[in-house]
Amino acid sequence: MKPVVYIARSKLDPGSITVTVFKMLDQLWSIVKPKIESGSRILVKPNLTIDKPWDTGATACPHIVEAIVRWLQMNTDDCEVIVGEGSMLGVDTFKAFEACGYLELADKLNVELVDLNRQPTATIRIPDGIVLKSIDVARTVLESDFIVNVAKLKTHILTLVSLGMKNMKGVLPYKSKKIIHFLGLDHGIVDLNSVVKPNLTVIDGLIGMEGLGPLIGRAVKLGVLIAGFNVVSVDSVASYVMGVDPYDVLHIRYAGKRGLGVVGLDGVEVYGVDPSNVRIPFKLPPRSIVDEYPGVHFILGDPCSGCIGSVVTALNVMKETAELKMLIDTYGCLTVAIGPKARLEGSSMGLTVICGRCLYHMSGKGVFIPGCPPQSYLVRDILRSKIGLPPVYVGEDVVREAKEFYDKMFRS
Repeated sequence: MKPVVYIARSKLDPGSITVTVFKMLDQLWSIVKPKIESGSRILVKPNLTIDKPWDTGATACPHIVEAIVRWLQMNTDDCEVIVGEGSMLGVDTFKAFEACGYLELADKLNVELVDLNRQPTATIRIPDGIVLKSIDVARTVLESDFIVNVAKLKTHILTLVSLGMKNMKGVLPYKSKKIIHFLGLDHGIVDLNSVVKPNLTVIDGLIGMEGLGPLIGRAVKLGVLIAGFNVVSVDSVASYVMGVDPYDVLHIRYAGKRGLGVVGLDGVEVYGVDPSNVRIPFKLPPRSIVDEYPGVHFILGDPCSGCIGSVVTALNVMKETAELKMLIDTYGCLTVAIGPKARLEGSSMGLTVICGRCLYHMSGKGVFIPGCPPQSYLVRDILRSKIGLPPVYVGEDVVREAKEFYDKMFRS
């Protein structure tokens, strides 16, 4: 049987969302007939990467999660439902719960909210891992019998899109999140999804995000929900709805090659709304450096699109906040080296920044920013520190930790 993906339209009011979610889950269960055993522990894992309300397009709508929890409580026997998330570095998960309306939801439905960043962990092996051979995961996740993955329909400056597979990174504590970013995000996402597999993925496309997602892009009203039991196939359909070829998304393509799911619409059975009828091409993150930044010089060594997206996003934010002008006024100029073939010839003027794991061998020639690719907020926070400004999200301790990690890795 082909993987089943269901697409539904919905108005944005809570009542309409509840009706749509109930109908969608009823239809999915009648087609596929999955079984949730009596007394199971069910984890509902929404995308609350940051403490911004759902209508910004950054986080999962609480009305969707409420409807899912209600449906599970009504259609399962003596099961415990919990809602768990681990927000991004520098963000307190319970502040995200509060900002996104999940505290009220928990009180109303009598469910526990769990910060997966601060739970006890267990190490799991990843037999076929490309960049990860093992990883620490919150025990709450591993002890759950059924995982509902509630993702967001949005672009991502590092991975092109952020959907179901990417959302699973929230089951990791802070340390494990950093390791995935240090080693290679797209392969790391696939490695994780090969051993921690959601049983049901629901993508919130009521209000998505385009452009500089996943945090500061533009909200897009679609009024769409996309759901299914295979996260790779759900992500493939969702990418198509965004106007993105799923084969252009590295982690979706890698997952297909590793047999984790079907990529592309031809191998998927779509129910509900025809995907072509809800398809709206999203504005994508920057894939090249076209803007001019006075005082900034780039040394491009065939950089990946993730590195470009991260650096451009950071510089755009710093330009808008006048931080970039402060940096240039302080140092005279900024030299940014990105891409594995980048080379620094002689001495550089001003402040030199070395971006990414692929240039770690040059880390002694400037300010090193780790990651594969580096996160945009880390790029910005490190540059802010050079003009005496405090970090918005993370400090230079992440760089020290990364250098120790890379030193150990490259020596072995």
